[in-house]
Amino acid sequence: AAVRGIAAAKAAGFQVCTNTTVYKDSDMHEIAVLFEYLRELNVDGLMISPAFGYEAVCQGDPDGAERMFMTRREIVAKFRAAEGLLGRHRLTASPIYMDFLCGRRDLNCAAWANPTYNVRGWRGPCYLLGDAHYPSYRELIASTDWDRFTPGGDPRCAHCMMHCGFEPAAVLRSHMGVRDVLRMAVWQMTTNH
Repeated sequence: AAVRGIAAAKAAGFQVCTNTTVYKDSDMHEIAVLFEYLRELNVDGLMISPAFGYEAVCQGDPDGAERMFMTRREIVAKFRAAEGLLGRHRLTASPIYMDFLCGRRDLNCAAWANPTYNVRGWRGPCYLLGDAHYPSYRELIASTDWDRFTPGGDPRCAHCMMHCGFEPAAVLRSHMGVRDVLRMAVWQMTTNH
């Protein structure tokens, strides 16, 4: 059904991107094979991100969660080992976010830059941690202690490296050097996303 949907969307002239979540038992070789197949289907962009250990899953089935979700150290090891496999593909992830996943740089979460809005309002602090919903974006921003939602600040964030918070952080880095600016510019001009 997914392949038919991709084909139908492409035939109708839509741009098609996929989102692949990497779990502890994910075989990165299999993901590379999947990406090859998606390229054959003319998928325009490939998102990739490590899975996040949702609080409800971790509390409801701690053993299952431990088997499913990775620690930050495991995420870095898995993405660093797969860097050569992933580098051949049209990833929509910025090079700075990929550096972060491979453990070559630190980033602070910028969930405020990628907010979620649903029927209940603006979800905060992020779509992964729905502590509250706010009637306006201004109220979400003003009512949330953003410095708390870091790997060292909130225990729920300890192993989070999700693209929803760290990809905007990569793009918004205020102390980006010339090399990073050039890498981002080349990525923007050469990646079909």
